[in-house]
Amino acid sequence: MRACSIRPLCWSVPVRPEPPEYRVVRIDLHTHSTASDGTDSPAELVRNAAAAGLDVVALTDHDTTRGHAEAIAALPEG
Repeated sequence: MRACSIRPLCWSVPVRPEPPEYRVVRIDLHTHSTASDGTDSPAELVRNAAAAGLDVVALTDHDTTRGHAEAIAALPEG
């Protein structure tokens, strides 16, 4: 608390704490690989997404999960 400059008997109290550290997370929640109608293999898609600075990618191939194992194997360390 600190004293207000307008009145000697008033106090300024923050109504909420300082904002926490924010981090921008870059996400693409709709991607297709060659397992359906995309142009990159699942591994290429993951590598290209990481190279583009994405933090999260959802592999949303049509009617299949065939590319998931390849995509997971291509995940960068960390």
